[in-house]
Amino acid sequence: MAGRALAGGGLVGGCLRRRRPFVQPVTPGLWMVASLGGLAWACTAATRRIAGNILALSAMAIVVSVSLARLDPSNLRITQLIMVAGAVGGMTVRWSKQRGAAARDTSARRRTELALAAEQAVLGERVAVARDLHDVVSGAIGVMVVQAAAAGVLRHSDPARARAALDVIQRTADETLTELDKLVGAIGEGAIGAPLQGAGQVDHDVSDLAALVERMRSAGLRISISVDHPLSGPASSAVYRIVQEALTNVLRHAHGAQVTVTVQRTSGATHVSVVDDGPGWSTTGRRGYGLVGIAERVERLGGDLVTGPAADGSGFAVTVRIPASPEVAP
Repeated sequence: MAGRALAGGGLVGGCLRRRRPFVQPVTPGLWMVASLGGLAWACTAATRRIAGNILALSAMAIVVSVSLARLDPSNLRITQLIMVAGAVGGMTVRWSKQRGAAARDTSARRRTELALAAEQAVLGERVAVARDLHDVVSGAIGVMVVQAAAAGVLRHSDPARARAALDVIQRTADETLTELDKLVGAIGEGAIGAPLQGAGQVDHDVSDLAALVERMRSAGLRISISVDHPLSGPASSAVYRIVQEALTNVLRHAHGAQVTVTVQRTSGATHVSVVDDGPGWSTTGRRGYGLVGIAERVERLGGDLVTGPAADGSGFAVTVRIPASPEVAP
């Protein structure tokens, strides 16, 4: 029995001795996972001093590999695998952090851009409203000032013409109030702070243009007009305002001049021309807000504006080209 026990003990001991090489790496393996794997993870997961961390990780890997190759070659491969796994995990974490930070930066930048675009859009709508208000009010005031001066001069010498001038003032005031009501209605529909096609603008047709010309004739201008197509769409308001401002300028600077107004449509654009035979305007004077407003309107519709002396060198000409299908710029 004792012999069998010894034999059994020898058998168990032999099995343990044979299995020992497979059990021995477990304890140092835990240390390697916690230390070498953790260090590799930390070096590659850091978002700062990346080059220095990678250099330190490479030095550590070389030193550990050389040491294990001499002292414990059985654990060399598993140690290298742990360090590689830690490095890959760290790089994945760093890539995820960087991608998240980039996404947050992009989102913040987009929010800033959208806020700026919205602010600029509202500002553009306010400028459009202010431009229309300027054109409506300045045009009416220009006519009424000239007619009031004429009525004051003629009230004793020619009462009939003085009364006619006062009639022009009254009609101009009535039409201006009507147009201001339309403009206020456009504002109420969302011309400021809300999307609205042609914000701040009131469409005008050929009848409105004819009424404008008739009013200017009553104020003392000699006008011939030619319109070869109906007015509609975004260009209708621009055409009306261009003619209104040009005629108002003629009334102020060349009262009594002959004016030729032409509105033509070609296959690719609408052409507007207002030419007078007055003395012409000084090129050294300050450019008025009216011409600046015309330039802004034309630019917003993607068109072209030319102002200056008429073709024969006398008078003044305002020539505009508006694309047939204008895309209103914000």
